[in-house]
Amino acid sequence: MSLYTVSGDASLRVDAGQASVQSVHGGLSIEGRFGTLEADTVSGDMSLLVELAGDGTARTTSGDISGEIAISGSSGGGGSIHLSTTSGDVEVEVWRGEGVRLLVHASTTSGRATLEDAGGGLNVTSATVREVSGSVGSPEGREFTLAAESTSGDVTIRYAGVRPAG
Repeated sequence: MSLYTVSGDASLRVDAGQASVQSVHGGLSIEGRFGTLEADTVSGDMSLLVELAGDGTARTTSGDISGEIAISGSSGGGGSIHLSTTSGDVEVEVWRGEGVRLLVHASTTSGRATLEDAGGGLNVTSATVREVSGSVGSPEGREFTLAAESTSGDVTIRYAGVRPAG
């Protein structure tokens, strides 16, 4: 599934195995379940309410990235999720499925990087004002990496816990 817009906001609500969403000048609002997801905007905010079974990318040059990401890992393997903005903040809540090991990394050049543990069990392995890393889940689990970065903004990742089935 592919969606492309040059000028204007776009809102997508769908379940798809693979999705690519792009906007040149406008915000993106994405909701649904995806095997893989790639979302890009040059100028605009991005709002996510997604469940991922595999890889995901969300990039904006000038805008914020916010929302909720659930990592189901139902595809059997692991994956990587990359969130990045040049001029904006990243603030996401992350859930993981049972049997998923989650490695988290947040970094910023001129803001504050924060990991918050609302779900319990997040082990912060290194932390400075500009960079923080952590992990949660069994080392035998399907490994997912979530990396979030901003050049000139704050990055906050809130670990919410194991997402209930259903």
